[in-house]
Amino acid sequence: MKVSRWKKNQGTPSLETIRDLVDGEGLRCYTWSDAPGKFYPEHTHNEDEMRWIVQGSLTVGVNGKEIKLKAGDRIELPAGTAHWARVSEDGPIIYLCATKS
Repeated sequence: MKVSRWKKNQGTPSLETIRDLVDGEGLRCYTWSDAPGKFYPEHTHNEDEMRWIVQGSLTVGVNGKEIKLKAGDRIELPAGTAHWARVSEDGPIIYLCATKS
């Protein structure tokens, strides 16, 4: 697992900026959104996955640890990593989901 934090001096992240960064890495991506409080119980994916938060916040649980992600933050999970996710009650979330092309 790898978490990358958005630096305040980078300004406010936009969907276009993040999509350009993801495209530059040769990743295949799509935009996803969830309502406040949406919960995904523990699960795994068959491919490495990446989530990059555009708006809102998300808490992800991995190996008993909770990681709170905010706009601009990114998490990468290797295939088969068990994890759960919960969208903040403060508002909806928009994020990019990506896998290797």
